[in-house]
Amino acid sequence: GELSEAFDTMVKQVMERERGLKDEASKAQSHAESIEGYNELLLGMLSKRKEWLLVVDTETKEILYCNKKNKDGTADQTFCKTCKKRLSFQNELLHWNDAEQYHVWEIDDVGDKHYRVTSFMVEWRGRQSGVHIVVDVTEEKQAARSLTSKAYHDPGTGIKNRLFFDEYMDMILREHQEATFCYFDLDGLKYVNDTFGHMEGDMYIQNFVELIKRNFRTGDTFARTGGDEFCLVLTGCIKELMDRKM
Repeated sequence: GELSEAFDTMVKQVMERERGLKDEASKAQSHAESIEGYNELLLGMLSKRKEWLLVVDTETKEILYCNKKNKDGTADQTFCKTCKKRLSFQNELLHWNDAEQYHVWEIDDVGDKHYRVTSFMVEWRGRQSGVHIVVDVTEEKQAARSLTSKAYHDPGTGIKNRLFFDEYMDMILREHQEATFCYFDLDGLKYVNDTFGHMEGDMYIQNFVELIKRNFRTGDTFARTGGDEFCLVLTGCIKELMDRKM
């Protein structure tokens, strides 16, 4: 009787353990399916992104993952054509192995294209790998250049403005460059504005600017420092030329 009771108890414990294992297995399966679903969602989202995401084996230089590949494993032909144009660029990605483990860098490419690359080291499916997120920042760079150009140019004449001139002169003095400085004060602007109107005054200024530009080198720095005040800076020892030009 005692042996039978002990056997029954053991059978119940085994059955309870079996049910527990089945529950754990079911939960693990559900968790795995959930993770797989999240991974598919994440990879699907990455495939729609404009930026490139590449995972490269640091030893073999093999591309382990590329978000521009289709579900069947074939590469997006549009992306491949772009990559061919950036062959040297891609080579730098494949051979990146930075000791800092995390690095943000920029690279210029043919056709005045600019890219920002975020690179970091990870372990991808048991292999030491470098992850590269490549973003096309061409429009951002062009917009920045445009803003800089507007900040440093006089809208009325198109030549450099007072802000540019002040910074340029600071550089000339700081580096002890030899330069010739010319100051122009345009007489009669108020009279022209008051008598003939500001449109004629603007034409008066623009004609003066064109006259100076025609008679000096394009590499010389010509700036409008006030309403009727202008400065011209010529670098180098060119006294004879300056005497003749003036």
